[in-house]
Amino acid sequence: MVSELRQHLKKYSDDDLRLIIAEMYKSMPKGLREENGIDLLLQDPHSVSNAGRIRKNQEQKIGIVDLKNEIDQFVQNAYKSYYYAPNRSITKKERSGLDRGINQDSIKSAITLVINTQVDRETLPSFLIKILVKNLKSADAKEMAIEACEMLKAEIVEKKSAPSKKSMDFRQLRLWA
Repeated sequence: MVSELRQHLKKYSDDDLRLIIAEMYKSMPKGLREENGIDLLLQDPHSVSNAGRIRKNQEQKIGIVDLKNEIDQFVQNAYKSYYYAPNRSITKKERSGLDRGINQDSIKSAITLVINTQVDRETLPSFLIKILVKNLKSADAKEMAIEACEMLKAEIVEKKSAPSKKSMDFRQLRLWA
């Protein structure tokens, strides 16, 4: 496959190859470029080993300035909600690492709080529901919320259909009287 590609590329001029590489680079998500070391390859084409993999330094020391820039970039991406929904800037792998805090139990707890919260007359339960739904940004979180609602509904139906202890005690008293 790679040998065929090399043969195919031989027929292009340098300008055409530059254009092809630029278009391929633009179409590649930033996360994928970083993950595969494409920027390093462009800086030093001889960094590719025989197996076709990018040689990675054993230990990369990150300076304070680089660390600050990386943190600033993370914060900007977070404000743009890039970690919640599919996009071209953040890979799925990076997004899923940040979704750990959102799980079935946390969503069920949030829904329970919205349902059972006694609010003042100025805060309507529908307002709380809108806020909850607005914060369910990913499709996975929304699906978990639907499942949590179905579980809560089943629990409520089960509680209503089960006879209470008070009514059982009352019936027992009537039988003995």
